[in-house]
Amino acid sequence: MRTTTLSTAAALAALALLLPGPVQCQEALEGYLVSPGDALDISVFGEDQLSGEFRVGPTGTIAIPLLGNVRVGGRTLPEVETIVGTELRRYIKRPVVSVALNELASERKVYMAGEVQQVGPMVLPFGATVADAVSAAGPLAAADLRAVRVKSAGEEPRVLDLSGLRSDTPIEAFEPVRYGDQIYLPRVEDRPRRWCCPSARRSRCWRRSGGSAGG
Repeated sequence: MRTTTLSTAAALAALALLLPGPVQCQEALEGYLVSPGDALDISVFGEDQLSGEFRVGPTGTIAIPLLGNVRVGGRTLPEVETIVGTELRRYIKRPVVSVALNELASERKVYMAGEVQQVGPMVLPFGATVADAVSAAGPLAAADLRAVRVKSAGEEPRVLDLSGLRSDTPIEAFEPVRYGDQIYLPRVEDRPRRWCCPSARRSRCWRRSGGSAGG
């Protein structure tokens, strides 16, 4: 168990080094939508007690002194500036607010299940992909990487082919993980297979799970 924990920690550390560092120009993030797990650097001019780093919680809110919980999930950074500034006008005359995303401090919490060494919650750095999550969790030999299932909140499950992780085959999509994603790696045996027996006239196929013939 200790070996697995250490190997997972090493994988996450290596992943953090490979991911891009903070974006120097926040203009590149104007279209970015704030998500749970994000760390926002909020500065209120002349109000040090209201400034600092605020983490977006699972419900999409941040807790700001004097204001309490403020909902920012799904908003752009300029919109968050407007929201916080509007709330502060109840207490401060003409507040000047700036908001930036702290990528190094931001994180994504996902839940791994199925044929992986680390089952359960896993915290990944900002920018991590589903492939990164699977690699860090340690897929077992029996894992079917052709059918990795991902379930995001409020959406239908989707299936990704990550078999390229075991070969030189390019992975079809480096899809970023979202906070709260549930990622499941099935066993190879869990996936229905068709076995065909060629004959003189046609091939007859059977599903391995059922054994019934089909034309």
